[in-house]
Amino acid sequence: MNKKLLFISASVVTGIVGSLLFKKNKQQSMKEHQQLFIGNWHYLRRNNECVQVTITSDFKLLIQGKEQNIRDYQLTSTRLSFLDQMGYEIMLEQQADAFYFYDETEDSSYKLTKQLSH
Repeated sequence: MNKKLLFISASVVTGIVGSLLFKKNKQQSMKEHQQLFIGNWHYLRRNNECVQVTITSDFKLLIQGKEQNIRDYQLTSTRLSFLDQMGYEIMLEQQADAFYFYDETEDSSYKLTKQLSH
């Protein structure tokens, strides 16, 4: 009986410790993904107009310095997606070593360049 109780207790403790370690690693991984998108970016429209996109540390989206009205955002390991007040998606996405900006209202995607901090 004592061996059974010991085995069950050990199994429960192992499950809890494993779950906590997995959660900690997942949180650390998400912080790394967040840092990928935070900062100042720019892209060139087809008419060669330069557009500046800023993602703040609290995930506010600014385009040309103007804060956008965002309803919600989602973050994955390769994508930061915003849903604006009208229900349109604005997305930053990493594909291989490049980042892209997609605006559903324009149905266009542009290659992003991150501006280095001074």
